[in-house]
Amino acid sequence: MLVLLLVAVLAHRHRKPTPEPTATNESRPVSPSRGTPSGPATNVNIGAAGGELKSSDGRFAVSIPPGAFLAETPVSIQPLSDTEGIAVGPVYQLSPEGTNFAAPVTLAWQLSDADLAGHPITDVVIATREEDGGWSRQRQVTYNSTTGTVRVSATHFSGWAGIWKK
Repeated sequence: MLVLLLVAVLAHRHRKPTPEPTATNESRPVSPSRGTPSGPATNVNIGAAGGELKSSDGRFAVSIPPGAFLAETPVSIQPLSDTEGIAVGPVYQLSPEGTNFAAPVTLAWQLSDADLAGHPITDVVIATREEDGGWSRQRQVTYNSTTGTVRVSATHFSGWAGIWKK
């Protein structure tokens, strides 16, 4: 009986602790390696009726159509510094990261003459940060050189940036 008690105590001591529940993508903070905040985050709750959210610097907007979200969802835009030196203007982290939509949303960048540095606006492509940290260029970007606006449809939230074509 004493041997069984000793075995039970030793087994309990060497048992791995039960892991704490992990945060979902919705509450995961932005990784510092992906940039540091370069301005305040903008936050709003958007429901099934859709809505729009602009970044605190006023240079980036997300338009969410009706039906993209099935329930009210907290949405945020965090401008980030470009630690990699690839962005035309700020990088924007959209949260909750990894959120997929029932209908595509529209992302719009407002680029200044200083951002473009003499290049035509069509030299800018839009890229999204992949889970592995790399960037994936998006297709079907629309340009308005008169207003300096670049738009793309998106089906998920992550990090987004305008980058130069190579």
